[in-house]
Amino acid sequence: MPAALAKYGINAPNNAVHGDGNTLSVTSNAVSMAQWDTRVALGTGWANYASGDAIGGRMPYATGATSGKYDFAPGFQFKDVTVYFVRNAGLSTALEVYIDDVLKGTIDTSAATASVGVTTITGAGSKISLKNAGTGAVYVPRVECTPFVNTGYVFSAATRGGSVMADISATTYVWSPGSMIPIIAPEVSIIYCMFNDVFKYTGTMPNDVATYTTALETILANATNRGSALLVIDPAGNVSSNFTSGVLETYTAQAITSASKYSARIINLRDLFSRSWSTANARGLMYDGGHFNAMAAQKAANLIAREVAKVC
Repeated sequence: MPAALAKYGINAPNNAVHGDGNTLSVTSNAVSMAQWDTRVALGTGWANYASGDAIGGRMPYATGATSGKYDFAPGFQFKDVTVYFVRNAGLSTALEVYIDDVLKGTIDTSAATASVGVTTITGAGSKISLKNAGTGAVYVPRVECTPFVNTGYVFSAATRGGSVMADISATTYVWSPGSMIPIIAPEVSIIYCMFNDVFKYTGTMPNDVATYTTALETILANATNRGSALLVIDPAGNVSSNFTSGVLETYTAQAITSASKYSARIINLRDLFSRSWSTANARGLMYDGGHFNAMAAQKAANLIAREVAKVC
């Protein structure tokens, strides 16, 4: 996506990391967080929290003092780092923050009640490392870096494979996606989640159109409270009759209605892929029945970037 944005004069480096993208649950080869995002390394004592997904899948956590560190090297020089961490009773009083392996600060994550804390540590470097030096656990749903050279924009991708819209709007925990979006407060939000709602549609809760609409409009309301929102409409798949029986059309119509209600821009990927999976596949755009190939993914990114440029 950053490369696509650059074509439209928007220098927006990918400055943040969240979780494992839920890849452990939706892939057959158990992709780890470090494989999913090669900018990340989880040292001894760190893992991805399996209970209660965060905004980008399973967030990194460490139970008790660790001998290893959670490293994030964003690929550019930064001037400060912001750590988003869960606060609650009994959690660690000593989350150490290192920049280029030099200790720059210590965060107390203990608190009487649950919340997400946000702390910015000043220091130039190319790598941030976190180490739990306390006895309680630490949970880190997001780390972001501010580029040393001011680009005017940054880009953050929070991926949750296998999710439906209700998962993205959930506020079950303080670190749930719906809880985190207002805390992160993006100025431009790209909302891309509909395929699984259509795929899993049964006409009953939780995978019905009404649930999808409520969840989508919750996200749109949060997004447009601060800035602009862009809603991506999925092309068809061939993994369910829902994509040819009219269900996809119903979801698409509702998405467009909801987007209009909140003055969100529509990015309809059917302009690229056509209304038929067979046609898109014949054009060499599909990897399988529900996923693009690399070439098509870049084309989709270019289409999205073109619309982002209109609001930046």
